[in-house]
Amino acid sequence: MRILVCNDDGIDAPGLCALVDALKKDHEVHVVAPVSQRSAFSHSISFFRQENMAYQRDLPGAKSAWAIDGTPADCVYYGLHAFHLAPDLVISGINDGPNMGTDILYSGTVGAAMEAVIHHVPAIAVSLCAYAPRGFTVASEIARLMVPRYLASNAAGKAMLNINVPDLRREQIKGFLWSLPAEAMEYEKHFSLRKAEGGLLIASQGVLASNETTKGTDAWAVENGYVALTMLESSLKVADERLHDLCLENL
Repeated sequence: MRILVCNDDGIDAPGLCALVDALKKDHEVHVVAPVSQRSAFSHSISFFRQENMAYQRDLPGAKSAWAIDGTPADCVYYGLHAFHLAPDLVISGINDGPNMGTDILYSGTVGAAMEAVIHHVPAIAVSLCAYAPRGFTVASEIARLMVPRYLASNAAGKAMLNINVPDLRREQIKGFLWSLPAEAMEYEKHFSLRKAEGGLLIASQGVLASNETTKGTDAWAVENGYVALTMLESSLKVADERLHDLCLENL
């Protein structure tokens, strides 16, 4: 099977490299990813208003690899329509950090996967819920495990599968849970303003507040040791439960 891999952390991100390494055993893997960090670019695109540089790269495990000076959604669009890769599946990730709750709306990882679904290509977004993860091996193996199950479901090409993996050892993960996006992810926002030529220079640093999570949400699932699975048709619209027919079992 031909799989297009993309992300929002950049083509050199360890999560992307681990994903390619896990998939290369069974699939033909092609990579089209941003040349550098493009986190929180959501579903933004630039291809319609500017030219984007593309650099061919040699990436172990990938049959072809391109680094694009554009957004994550740009990368998927170019993979489909400029490089004519005709993938059976697009996988975006593995993201360094969670993509849960309303943060889904900001996520370049999710935006790239949703771009594929817009073009009727099945897509999965995978995130590891830690900003200093112990490694991407478990998350990449979970992604590999989910590929045939998602593609065999009636959701493939209609809705994207958003996967959030807790940063635990494989034997510590309790299983999979179908989840709803959590309530608004609350951040303690710290701003500083200082005068600059012609205006003010605003600096911001957001720190995630410790919120009480609700059972049944993606945040609750991850917090309690489960892999959170959410099927999304668009933005935060959860797919009809009739699309949730993946055959799941414990790891």
